[in-house]
Amino acid sequence: MTADTGSSRSLGGASPDSRPPRNDVKPSRRHLAQRWRDLPVARKLYLVVGLMAVLVATELLTLWFVTSTMSSIRVFVDGEGRWSKAQKQAVVSILRYEQTHDEQDYQRFLEHLRVPLADRAARLEMEKPVVDRARVRELLLTGQIDYEDTSRLITFYRRFRDASYVRDAVSRWLIADDLVEEIMKEAAALRAVIRSGAADASTIERHLERIEAIDERLTELENEFANAFAMGSRDLEKMLLGFLVFLVLAVETTGIGLTASVARSLSQSLREVHRVADRVGKGDFSQKVAVESRDEVGQLARSLNQMTMNLERSFEALRLAQQEIQRAHENLELRVEQRTARLQFLATASRALASTLDYAETTAAVARFGSQYAEGWCTLEVFGEDGATELVVTGLDGELQPDAAGSVEFEPALRKIRDEALATRRAEVLTRSSGSTALCVPLHARGHLVGSLTLLPADPARRFADEEIDGAESLARMAGSAIDSARLYRSAQEAIGARDEFLSIASHELRTPLTSLLLLLQGMLRTRAPEEAAPAEVVAKLRRYAAQSERQANRLSILVDQLLDLTRIRAGRLVLAYETCDLVALVREVLQRNEVSAARAGCELVFRGPEEAVVGSWDCGRIEQVVTNLVSNALKFGAGHPVRIAVERGDGGKARLTVEDEGVGIPEDQRPRIFERFERAAPFAIGGLGLGLYIVRQIVEAHHGTIRVDSRPGEHTVFTVELPTAPNASN
Repeated sequence: MTADTGSSRSLGGASPDSRPPRNDVKPSRRHLAQRWRDLPVARKLYLVVGLMAVLVATELLTLWFVTSTMSSIRVFVDGEGRWSKAQKQAVVSILRYEQTHDEQDYQRFLEHLRVPLADRAARLEMEKPVVDRARVRELLLTGQIDYEDTSRLITFYRRFRDASYVRDAVSRWLIADDLVEEIMKEAAALRAVIRSGAADASTIERHLERIEAIDERLTELENEFANAFAMGSRDLEKMLLGFLVFLVLAVETTGIGLTASVARSLSQSLREVHRVADRVGKGDFSQKVAVESRDEVGQLARSLNQMTMNLERSFEALRLAQQEIQRAHENLELRVEQRTARLQFLATASRALASTLDYAETTAAVARFGSQYAEGWCTLEVFGEDGATELVVTGLDGELQPDAAGSVEFEPALRKIRDEALATRRAEVLTRSSGSTALCVPLHARGHLVGSLTLLPADPARRFADEEIDGAESLARMAGSAIDSARLYRSAQEAIGARDEFLSIASHELRTPLTSLLLLLQGMLRTRAPEEAAPAEVVAKLRRYAAQSERQANRLSILVDQLLDLTRIRAGRLVLAYETCDLVALVREVLQRNEVSAARAGCELVFRGPEEAVVGSWDCGRIEQVVTNLVSNALKFGAGHPVRIAVERGDGGKARLTVEDEGVGIPEDQRPRIFERFERAAPFAIGGLGLGLYIVRQIVEAHHGTIRVDSRPGEHTVFTVELPTAPNASN
């Protein structure tokens, strides 16, 4: 747009004969304006930002150029100062040399002149077409120019050496270089006169006057050099600052103009779009946006116009769709209610089937829930291990129909879908000629076929939907697992009953010959044979054998008694005969009977109890059995160490019995299981069935008492029994 304006002004200032017709100018301007409006908004912004970026970059480059140039001028001025200072110090040194005749002063004179000489060599090198920058940098460093300023000084000199103020300054530099050479010549002549030994005062004075005159001329040249650079730097500064101001104004003007143009165009178009959108939002679909540009706003306007036309056509379709959605919502609510009811039914069936392991109750529950799910008939067929049918249960509307069992199951049509379901291992549906529908689902458990579940709705018009078939399969999975678990439980119970019956019979059968054997052995031990009937050694050996046999027979009798107690406990037939019993007297009696066993084990029985009796209502025989088992265990596992037994009154009207040995002890990880069946108090225990502590716990708990163990391996084991002295009301 700026170019258009400039072009228009140029044409306005031309002669009438050379001015183009106005009809040719206006179409060109309209064409350019239209092309600008048709540009996408993003491209407009890109153009504005790009132009601004170019202008800002130009401004920054100009600023950098100004800064670099001014810094280079500073370096030149600073170098001139170092040149002047070195020249003055050289003159001072040569004057001092004339006074002292010290050769070191003359060397200082030469050292100071290295700065002007190095600057001269650097200038001559920079005058060459191809500059050896490394050589120039080395010479400038000798001229006491900072390393970081050397590149800046070289660039400045190469760039501005043809500028008037630089040429003026360099011309004075050339004269100064010649004068420095004259000073060196005069100094060399002065040195020669002084070193000849025949120094003439007038000759020396003439040389000194010549050196001072040259020094004064150099001072004038140095001032002229500085003034030339000062005037040039001021002119350059004004020029560069003026150019910077022009660039800043150009950047601001261009940015503001382009931004205002884009903003005005967007604002007008968006206001028009907003006006039409507001009217359309109020239901007036006759409005159209009059924006004709091809940018994003124009596309938005065309889209809004198209949307307005489509809205009116879609309004009726939307109303129809809302009606359809309402109907679908109602159907969905009905399906959700049905599915919720089905899930609740399955949850109820799952809880009921999980609440029992009885085989008859489980199969009856499956048939009952199946008939409720079918809302009609349900036939449950259970297969045995050989695949033959072992049970058929039929239900109708949740009630079992034992008399009707089989009449529905073996109907030909149902037999057909039953065979197909078992063959394919999935649910099968059959719609019979009568119009009714039947569903057969196989029952599986642990990968095996358990049976089948056949459902027949009472309503002939009912059809099983896919969701109902899925629900029937879920019921079948629960039923298969429940029937399999009940069958396993039944088998386990039968096996346990057979085992307990065998143990009971075996224990009774073993006890009869054991009793006879014990009586015979005791009779042998009491019989006294005449001395002449057999030698004394033979009689002693026979008695020893008989005593050993009696001990083994007693041990076998104890094992048989433990097996009998086990069968009684497992069968729930452990009956207690309560009577008044003194625990102190009972323990003393048990210890007296175990004195021989204690002596054989190398143990000392130590008893501690109160003087008065500790009386309670217990089954004395069973409590004696508890004490005997605990003392026997202590003698077995604490052989060679004392065994301590104590009786005392506990808190809350209880009696406490403790049995402590100093044997091998019980590891901590084995303590929770030593009171279980067939568990030993230590892994290396010799003999025994592992039933003693189990029977002790059962007897103590039957008396509503407690037993616990505390042990430290390798040190001691303490069993503590607490018994209520008064009988429990439930006993």
